[in-house]
Amino acid sequence: MPTVVTRWRTRLEDPRCNQPFRGYHIRNSSSYCRAYTDISTGSRAKLSERTPILIYSGGSHVGLFAIKIAKRGGLRVVVAASPRSFELVKRNGADVVFDYHSSTATSKIYKAYPNITKALDCFSEGKSSQFCAEVLSKGRVITLLDQGKPKKLDIL
Repeated sequence: MPTVVTRWRTRLEDPRCNQPFRGYHIRNSSSYCRAYTDISTGSRAKLSERTPILIYSGGSHVGLFAIKIAKRGGLRVVVAASPRSFELVKRNGADVVFDYHSSTATSKIYKAYPNITKALDCFSEGKSSQFCAEVLSKGRVITLLDQGKPKKLDIL
């Protein structure tokens, strides 16, 4: 199954553009498409102002853009990132940041935000999607790359 990045790259490539310009569009388009459309199900009105969302790998380009989109949409932005990116993601709008390398990060996030039902996995490799699924009691993990179904019930 093609990823969002692959589909958008096909539409946005223009031989007159240089590589960084195409990359900018792909990063932003991927974030927008996955974070805004899927998470809000097409309607911002369904989300309350402080509805939390988990963004995994918030220090990545896609993650930073997703943070801005979520913040702009009025969500409470909970980010899992590397400690070296903590200040960066906070400057870009994260409300709270957790170290995704910590063995207790998922339980800390779950205890602090038991009502998270949406997570955006901006890394989508290794155990990143499983990390997101462990934070949610029910809901949906949205990935940039298809990894199949999560190994947890009530998580799409």
